[in-house]
Amino acid sequence: MERRKDPRVETCDRVCITVLPEKPGNPVTDTFYCGTDDLSESGLRFSGKAAFKKGQTLKMLIVHCASSYWGFEMKGRVVWVRKKRPGSTSTFGIEFAEIGAATRIAWHEALERTRGRS
Repeated sequence: MERRKDPRVETCDRVCITVLPEKPGNPVTDTFYCGTDDLSESGLRFSGKAAFKKGQTLKMLIVHCASSYWGFEMKGRVVWVRKKRPGSTSTFGIEFAEIGAATRIAWHEALERTRGRS
C-alpha cells in the first residue's frame, strides 16, 4: 500500500547536504555528500553515512553537485531510517516542513526539470 503524500521522481543525483544550526551564528553541524534515491514535493530519500535518528528535525541546505540549477534551504524531519552494516551507508526518508511559498514553487520547478531528465 502506497503511503506517500506525493509522487516520487526517481533520481540518482549527487547532492551536498549541510545541516544548518537552529540558531544563527552557531557553527554548521555537518556537511556531507550523498546520492538521492528519489525526490517529491514533500520530501526526499537519500543514502549516506550520516547518523540521523527518526524524529530528528534538520535545517538543511541542499545543493545539487553537478550543476547550479538548484539549491534550497529547507527544514525537514527524519521520518524513517534504514540502517545497513556498521560503517556503511544508511537510507533516510525526510519530510519537509515549514516551506515558504516561493521555495515551494522553486522546488516544484526543480522537480519538473528532474522529471524531464528521467
